[in-house]
Amino acid sequence: MDNPCKIKLMNQGGWKTMASAITYEMVEKACNDLQAAGEKVTYLKIHEHLGQGSTRIVTAHMRRWREAHMTAARAGEDLLFQEWPEALKLRAKSLFDALREVSADAATACIETAQAQMALKEAELRTCVVDAEVQREQALDQLRSEQANSSRLQAELESVRETLDVQRATIDDLLGQRERMVANERALKEHLESVQREHEGHIRELGEQTRVERERLIDEVRKEQERAAGEREHLMRQTDRLRQDYATQVQEFRGKLLAIETKEIKTREQLAEASGLNRERLATIRQFETRVAELSASVEKLQAEAGTLAQTRTGDTARLYALEMQLVLQEKALSRETERANRAEERLQQVTLQRIQAQDSTPDV
Repeated sequence: MDNPCKIKLMNQGGWKTMASAITYEMVEKACNDLQAAGEKVTYLKIHEHLGQGSTRIVTAHMRRWREAHMTAARAGEDLLFQEWPEALKLRAKSLFDALREVSADAATACIETAQAQMALKEAELRTCVVDAEVQREQALDQLRSEQANSSRLQAELESVRETLDVQRATIDDLLGQRERMVANERALKEHLESVQREHEGHIRELGEQTRVERERLIDEVRKEQERAAGEREHLMRQTDRLRQDYATQVQEFRGKLLAIETKEIKTREQLAEASGLNRERLATIRQFETRVAELSASVEKLQAEAGTLAQTRTGDTARLYALEMQLVLQEKALSRETERANRAEERLQQVTLQRIQAQDSTPDV
């Protein structure tokens, strides 16, 4: 096996070995630097610091450095100060001594402070002991009250137990009742099953009856459909006959309508003649009405004059009597003219009716 401290190189004459480039001084310097920096000296950190070197060589140099460091420590020397000048070493030792004295004074002050704190804590502990005694007495009193409560609760517990016994007996009775109810329920279920079986039998019977009835109804419907088909044919034949009769009647009605239209034309001519006569009669009636209006105006005038005469109370009785007689005569004449006009109107209506009746009674040509 090749030595890891050597590197094989290829030469013209063959292989030759070369010593490792890692020396003890390099490893020692790296260890001192790490220790001065306050870091732990390990192989990985040394290898990282150097950047090269085999494990065996670096480990051997580290072991040698540790042995030298331990030897110097036993001799009272600090390896960090070996390379320092003598004046600097003395200055460093004086600083370390001053720091040691300051540390001792600080430790003494801390001890005194701790003693004072201990005295205060002792006083506090005494106070706590007194408080604890008081609390113990209170706890004893509370314990006595708790014992009394426990006795009372024990009595209540006994009463509760008795109540529980009574309740257990009640529960046993209820369980017996429950068993009886279960038995009754079982009997009811059996009865229900029997009723259901009977009901199913009835349903089957009703289904059979329904099927028979359905078949019967289907037969009746089929017969009814056949009968309806025959009646439909009969109705169609009757409809054809009615259509023929209707056509004949329409022809007859058309002939009658033509005759009626001819008769209506004649009637219209006669009505036109009657209308001429009526217009003449109406003119006469209007003349009579005009005369009646004039007479009414005269009557109103005479009544106004009579009122005037009555109001003024002048004139003689003879003149008033004459005027009254004249008024009576005019009223009679008015009534006669009115009767005459009524008779003329009635005569005109009779003549018109006679002509219409005569035209209606005349046979058609």
